[in-house]
Amino acid sequence: MHGWKINLWTAFALTLCATMTARAADDVNARIAAAAAGDPAVYVAERDALVAEGAAVLPALTAVAEDGAWRQAAAAGAAIGWIEQGEAFAAFQGQTPRATASGHLRYGRPHEPQGADLVPLLVEQLLWTEADEGRRTAAVDLLQRKRDARATLPLAWALREDASDTVRQAAAQALERSEDPAATGVLVEALPVIESGAVREAIASALAWRKDAAAVPALVALLAGDEHDGCRAAAAQGLGWIGDARALDSLSGALAADPASEVRQHAALALGRLGGAGARAALEEAIEADGDAEVVRLATTALERL
Repeated sequence: MHGWKINLWTAFALTLCATMTARAADDVNARIAAAAAGDPAVYVAERDALVAEGAAVLPALTAVAEDGAWRQAAAAGAAIGWIEQGEAFAAFQGQTPRATASGHLRYGRPHEPQGADLVPLLVEQLLWTEADEGRRTAAVDLLQRKRDARATLPLAWALREDASDTVRQAAAQALERSEDPAATGVLVEALPVIESGAVREAIASALAWRKDAAAVPALVALLAGDEHDGCRAAAAQGLGWIGDARALDSLSGALAADPASEVRQHAALALGRLGGAGARAALEEAIEADGDAEVVRLATTALERL
């Protein structure tokens, strides 16, 4: 009889404990969701409240960081970082350089605390410092150097949504250097929603440097129809570097008819890299018909290399 009562009370206590743990996790989930969706002031207030609770909320935060939606995962990761690495985060944040208008860091790369994982802090600075373009640009630059896959989705968001073209161009460059294979798809998917020609050019240049054949259809479309000369030129350059035969018709058409000599120059060089009878014929025609001396010179050089 007594053993039965003890087992009953044990089961009740375990059930109560599990219920309380689940409620605590739900509370953290709700607070992280509110922080992630809020403006910088809301985010910082909620993050600081969670950080003040310390180790007690780490299991729930870790679950969100591992399995939550990307923005909530980023907020949870930053909160974990502040709990576990608070001194390193505060010291680094205090001396993180601002970026100049050209996108270069004004004071050079800051000293990083040994052994610190700063990616969550840099992502936090990118996502929740809306009033500070310089700090966001610096965060992107430093994330570029990290080449960490955790930065891919935050950089993709910045590329599409940030209010500053400087930050967006920096995000494109950071994705260009990323070692995450998903970065190519992120860049391609952003193109249709980007209104700024300068930012589209940065994306085209990033795709060119990645030399990923998955970008060929997007670069062909840019070369054929984008209104920005620099974007079309970057697309032609990228198609040459990738060297995919699917680009032959688009490059030949650009060399024959694009109104911008810069685009025709890059198309000529790209056809020289592409090679083949079709490329030879397009280059020969340009040498005979193009009125721009530099286009003729580059087409001649490209033809000699075939």
